[in-house]
Amino acid sequence: MADIPDTTTLGTLVRQRRNSLGLRQQDLALAANVGVRFIVDIEGGKETSQIGLVIRLLKALGISLQANMAPAPPSPSQSADDDSGIFDPDNPAPSR
Repeated sequence: MADIPDTTTLGTLVRQRRNSLGLRQQDLALAANVGVRFIVDIEGGKETSQIGLVIRLLKALGISLQANMAPAPPSPSQSADDDSGIFDPDNPAPSR
């Protein structure tokens, strides 16, 4: 699994995978149903690409996208035994 902290890293990953599959940019664009310009932009690290198209492109390359979330650190103003500021997804609006 690769950490993708920015669009430049994503572009490098896409280019490396495309090359390892022996695809030209035109081939990948056709497989992902996107324009060649889009492939060029992604591989160049463009930051304003449409996420839906990015996901379609990754799928065409056989790359799955996953979200790994680290636990949020407690805020400095929150005491260790006070959980009133912690978000509970099972109870999004706790009573006070």
